[in-house]
Amino acid sequence: MITGQYHVVRYSPMIELSYPIMKEEMLKQMNFTENKKQLVKEAKTCEDLYNVMRRDFWIVTPCHSVRTGKILEGTRLTLQKTEPEGYEYSIRTPGTPPRWIDYDLELQHAFEILTEYVRSGETNWDKLCDQILCI
Repeated sequence: MITGQYHVVRYSPMIELSYPIMKEEMLKQMNFTENKKQLVKEAKTCEDLYNVMRRDFWIVTPCHSVRTGKILEGTRLTLQKTEPEGYEYSIRTPGTPPRWIDYDLELQHAFEILTEYVRSGETNWDKLCDQILCI
């Protein structure tokens, strides 16, 4: 989304949406002092957040499983310092075999629920849309 001084046009609109999520998840996932928590809450820029951590870091967004009710590993919001350009702020999806298995089972389950709903003949469009958006 941000690479140094450049904003990637097709992704940069996501900064406004993902930056508050990054801050919120930092507060949930990291063990901060009260002072650092306040710095995260007040952060307005990538530099502000980087100065709290003083190193490259990433947080994991939660993905709530319909199949198990557990939290799956979502995408990673990553902040890295790059010299001399500045900071790289990105969304990354880890590609690991255990994650592929989790999501394969999750999508398979969600599709089965959708298929059952459609076959039932119900015509509650809001419920159908919820099932579709689940996938």
